[in-house]
Amino acid sequence: MAYGLVGPMASNLKGYADIKYFNCIKAGLLAHMQGYAPAVSVEFSRKILMPHERPSFLELEEALEDAPSA
Repeated sequence: MAYGLVGPMASNLKGYADIKYFNCIKAGLLAHMQGYAPAVSVEFSRKILMPHERPSFLELEEALEDAPSA
């Protein structure tokens, strides 16, 4: 039973998580290409993630402050 049911379910869920992250990246890139401010583009990306995986606004601000500037 484990090989016929649990294995395929686990691989499907892993694929679903990967798709959510790619959609997150896509949302940020599309928002940036449409001319939104970088902070707004990041917020579009953040909203795509599941609530339990989504960083808080303060966590995001701290990460952006620590990021190297171009």
